[in-house]
Amino acid sequence: MQLSRLYTNFDNLFTPIDFNCETDADMLNVVYGDVSRVKDGGPRDSHNLGKTTLIHLIDFMFLKDITGSRHFLETHAERFSKFKFYLEIGLNDGSFLTVKREVVDNNKIALKKHEDRGQNFASMPSADWDHDGVSRTAARELLDGILDLRIISPYDYRKALSYFLRTQEDYNDVLQLQKFVAGAHSGWKPFVMTLLGFDEESVERKYKLDQDIEEKENDKKKKEAELQVDETDLLRLSAEIRNKKVELEETEADLDRFEFSSEERRLMHELVDVIEARIAETNDALYNVRVDIRNIDTSLKNKMSFNLSEVETIFKESELNFPGQLKKSYEALVEFNRQITNERNRTLRARKKELEEEQERLRAQRRVDDLKRQEYNNILQGTDTLEKFKRLQRNLAEQRADIAYLEGQEQRLSAIANLESEINKLKRDRSQVVDEIKALISKGTPARDRIAANFNLYCRRVLDHEGLFYVRQNSMGNVEFPIELLEKGSKRASRQSEGKSYKQMLCALFDLSVLKAYEELPFYHFVYHDGILEGLDNRVKVRFLALVRELIADGKIQYIMSIINSDLPRDEDDKPIAFSTGEVVLRLDDSGDQGRLFKMPEF
Repeated sequence: MQLSRLYTNFDNLFTPIDFNCETDADMLNVVYGDVSRVKDGGPRDSHNLGKTTLIHLIDFMFLKDITGSRHFLETHAERFSKFKFYLEIGLNDGSFLTVKREVVDNNKIALKKHEDRGQNFASMPSADWDHDGVSRTAARELLDGILDLRIISPYDYRKALSYFLRTQEDYNDVLQLQKFVAGAHSGWKPFVMTLLGFDEESVERKYKLDQDIEEKENDKKKKEAELQVDETDLLRLSAEIRNKKVELEETEADLDRFEFSSEERRLMHELVDVIEARIAETNDALYNVRVDIRNIDTSLKNKMSFNLSEVETIFKESELNFPGQLKKSYEALVEFNRQITNERNRTLRARKKELEEEQERLRAQRRVDDLKRQEYNNILQGTDTLEKFKRLQRNLAEQRADIAYLEGQEQRLSAIANLESEINKLKRDRSQVVDEIKALISKGTPARDRIAANFNLYCRRVLDHEGLFYVRQNSMGNVEFPIELLEKGSKRASRQSEGKSYKQMLCALFDLSVLKAYEELPFYHFVYHDGILEGLDNRVKVRFLALVRELIADGKIQYIMSIINSDLPRDEDDKPIAFSTGEVVLRLDDSGDQGRLFKMPEF
């Protein structure tokens, strides 16, 4: 797949671009910006010419969804409301496909397959298109089938498109493009494995298992927060529920027979052994809290009593000299004690507040227990049989409520236990998948080997460093794709690869390595590098262009680049090395509207 032609229904506002493709792809495709004006005394201003806009336009024609993306055709939709864009694509079978897309209704697409290149279908009626008025989603499916990029199956053609339409924002990382930065690694790492010839299924499953484990662990934490008992007490809780159900059955049977002796014994046992004991414990705790609060109040009332004026007076009355340095030392001591006292008081007040809250909680607990004790005493001491019956009925309802509460806790504990079991199974599955990924990486693929070999060769040719690319697992079992430059004559990583210009060159060389590895297969056979020579050493520029010309010599790879005149490589006499007329497919300049990509006022 290569780019053949880009045009609109307004030739006067957008000059058609005929790319060097297919048999002509042995020549460079240069988008050349001739910048002469200097802005604000600084460097030459190359903005608003349109060389980067061209990439975004091509991306649009490959059916990118621009809704909410701040794409220039969305933010300036009114200016382009009457535009219709056409992209002619060279297919892997030697034929061509033209994609038509309007700006106003950009979700309606038209497609036309044809044998000859260089067509202009701007006036072609709807009936002559193979597909017209097709939704963007359906058009992407059709285009994916026509392009037939089986190398990246099961992903569609757009997944890797940004690797071969690199803006300057995409030079920060070789494989993690700008569009992937905000998302999870699961959104791009499995695809990179496919790009390298691996089966991505294990990597996909690893990320899916991580997500499932995280979701279930979060669910488990929420359920644990709802518990009033320890999650290890499931068996104990089940036994307690059984006992309470037996007591409930006995109470119901006694009430049915209007006999109360066994129920009264149960109430007596609970009153003495549970309620009275809890009231005693609460009283002890309340006493201790009150003592602590009183001690804090006493401590807070104590003030620092040291008075420096009194010390000076004593020295004067004794007719003794009070040295200035000694006075400063005393003042420092006083200030230190004041700070210590203030800090201590803050701590004491915070502790007092905690104690007061604890005191209120204990008082509330005691009020509940006092009412329960009074109720039980009334039942046990009552003489009126009917009143006793009514009170026991109310107690029976409380027993049932207690059982219902405990059963609710039991259900939550059971759910937590089930979640724990599911989490453990998922973790075992994940451990197995991690081992599968390890074996996968160790085995390698011919594609990875070709790409790594190409990358090393190109790095040595252009950057005069060994280029190291490999796949590994990190401590979490996930895949990583280290790319390094090695110091010449050693195995140490060079710090040059951390610089901006070297990063962009690594990106370009890696893209070319991938294209070279797949040049005989149904794949992308073009790459567009925006401002690739910017900031590079002149020797690197010369070597890079020499490599590119060599790689495209047989026309299997199409190379598109944008550059401004100040970034041109220079010869031994420091004169710019110009591109040939045939290599420049689009010439832009800063002379005014006519020099821009769109011949209109800048936007």
